[in-house]
Amino acid sequence: MSAADRTAVSVVVLTHQFGRFVGRAIDSALSQRHPPELLEVIVVDDGSTDETPDVVAGYGDRVRSLRHPNAGSARSLERGLLAARGAVIVMLDGDDALHPELVARQLERLRARPEVGLCAVDRRVVDADGRVLQESFARAHGIDPASGPRLGELLSANSITLSGTALRAELLAHALPFAEDAPAEDWWLATAVARHAAIDRIDAPLVDYRLHGGNRNLGNDAARNAPVFRRDLRFRRRLLRELWCSPAVEARDVVLACATLLQWAAIVEQQEPGAAAATLPVTDGERRVRDGFLARASVAEDPHELIRLAAGALGHDPFDAKAAQHVRDGWSRLGNSVELASIPGAPEPAAAAGGEPLTTVPIEGHGELGVPQERLWAFPGGRYYEHSVTHWLERMLAEQPDPVFYDVGSNIGYYPVRFGAAAGRVYAFEPVSRTHATLRANVERNGLAHVEPLALALSDGDGSAEIDIWSSSGSNTLYRREFGADHPHTLLGSERIELARLDRLVADGRLQPPQVVKIDVEGAELAALRGGAETIGRHRPLMLIECEADACRDAGYAPGDLYAELRAHGYALFGLARDPRDLRPHPLDGSVDVANLVGLPHESALLRRVVAELLGDELRDRLTVAWADDVLADPSLLRAYAAEHDAAADATLFLWAPGRPERLQELTALVADAGLGGDDAPDMLGSAADDPATVYALGQFAAAVLGRTPPPGFERAAAGLAGAAR
Repeated sequence: MSAADRTAVSVVVLTHQFGRFVGRAIDSALSQRHPPELLEVIVVDDGSTDETPDVVAGYGDRVRSLRHPNAGSARSLERGLLAARGAVIVMLDGDDALHPELVARQLERLRARPEVGLCAVDRRVVDADGRVLQESFARAHGIDPASGPRLGELLSANSITLSGTALRAELLAHALPFAEDAPAEDWWLATAVARHAAIDRIDAPLVDYRLHGGNRNLGNDAARNAPVFRRDLRFRRRLLRELWCSPAVEARDVVLACATLLQWAAIVEQQEPGAAAATLPVTDGERRVRDGFLARASVAEDPHELIRLAAGALGHDPFDAKAAQHVRDGWSRLGNSVELASIPGAPEPAAAAGGEPLTTVPIEGHGELGVPQERLWAFPGGRYYEHSVTHWLERMLAEQPDPVFYDVGSNIGYYPVRFGAAAGRVYAFEPVSRTHATLRANVERNGLAHVEPLALALSDGDGSAEIDIWSSSGSNTLYRREFGADHPHTLLGSERIELARLDRLVADGRLQPPQVVKIDVEGAELAALRGGAETIGRHRPLMLIECEADACRDAGYAPGDLYAELRAHGYALFGLARDPRDLRPHPLDGSVDVANLVGLPHESALLRRVVAELLGDELRDRLTVAWADDVLADPSLLRAYAAEHDAAADATLFLWAPGRPERLQELTALVADAGLGGDDAPDMLGSAADDPATVYALGQFAAAVLGRTPPPGFERAAAGLAGAAR
């Protein structure tokens, strides 16, 4: 037996009103693949009044039961940790469950990495009845599942969850007692341990995290979340005060901590005027300390020192505008920019920085937008004129909960405001200073704490470039445009902006990987795609990209180059018509003047739904789409499809292998081997066309094969046919 196997382990189970689930939690702890004599299970009941005491009593001496009047989860965990006798302590919420190998995997990791003091795991999300909702919580929420956070990252956010996390007992002295202002036990433990040891995470879902309506995670209910926001706010201030000078915390961590503190304070103030000042009181003594920091900051030459001193001042007085400005200045000297909210009770912005007058436009029940005069035409009735783009982005963002959305070319921020409630995290890219100021003002006025405006242009290289500034911000471009004489806008000059590669930003951890990407950057779309090739290939976001032929021409490429770039990553494509009221997908065959591309990974569920919709009820009765990869993975599907169509009159089986003509050859051979040829077999068609709209055209062609009147242009659609089998 290995040394790891002989380690004494304590599992601390916390429960309050979890009578329905706590038995499963205890069973999962007792079922660990670890010697029973080296495993103790401690159940701490925080004054439950349901069936919990009876359930726990049923385990007899197999568990150590601790019970006390309701005092909160922090006090319960504190008691359980103090009672634990093991060298390693694993924590578990009473409504969750450990996978049988969790303890063994944790001990293996801690043995391999002695510098690690706390190790978390990924978790599988299940419902109250155990049905799987998400296979990986980390990947669904943009968390790196293979590494733990650094101390500096914990100043702004916590990615550690309690259930399944293992702690070396020798570090308890650094973590106990819990601070009164600690918003969550896992966040407190992580920051306490990270000051003395490394934090790690096992890239495996070794816990079932149960969603059942009674979770402490409160979701998006602002009223219920208000106390949590305020508790978080006090803790963020505490961390900034204590860690602004820590050598383990980088300057960028300090800047982000300052920005997050002020952002959350602005949210609290928006929820209840005066609440920020009540939550973050400033004493005369703290003001004197602040003044000392500011005096040193005013003569600091090193930008890193300036940032840290300003952060120390903000930690003592979060409302000091001079301290916030020092943070901006220090970060600017390092070649970056940051937006810091003003608190408390700042009036809603009537103008962006620079004094540009804005008109307030309500946005379809999703907030309101400050719109410059030159852009008012684009918002008739509070709806952005590109209805088709809004429609398809809404569909994409609905594909998974809390997606990470990149709005590349955000302009004044319509999409972050419109879809703020639908996305878990939004990165809004707008490099032009005047437009960026309006974007930032709109994010602030709507209290969008999860939207981060970035003064960057995505490109295929890092550096800077001149951008042409036009009288309408929608025409600003990195490439000199060849507009006609009737163009309504005027070239005003140029501005130097920062360029960045998406792949670098994601690899450096600056951005969470995307699930949905919109790119509208007046001809710079191809460069943005090429700078994010690795990210797109790895994370497979749903994509909506502007594809104006004239803008492509002025940037030195053709729309087909955009198509090729996406198809190389395994994307199916279709176009959105220039008429913004036309919501239908169209084939990229020149039959429709296309203004935007929709790109869907071949494996995406949305692509399959789009194909089914394109066929319509009538064609679905006559044409079933069989996906090549499905059929080749399970050949019995082919005979099932054939039997289904053989029983239906005038039926056709359509075999689709988007972007993979070689798969059709395999399917043809499979058809022959299955003995499905001959006059009695159902009609079969095959295509490797990349755009799903072609499936509709080929469906019409199939109907024509069956003797129906061919629609206009069906010959062109038929030319896309890659193979057929009878």
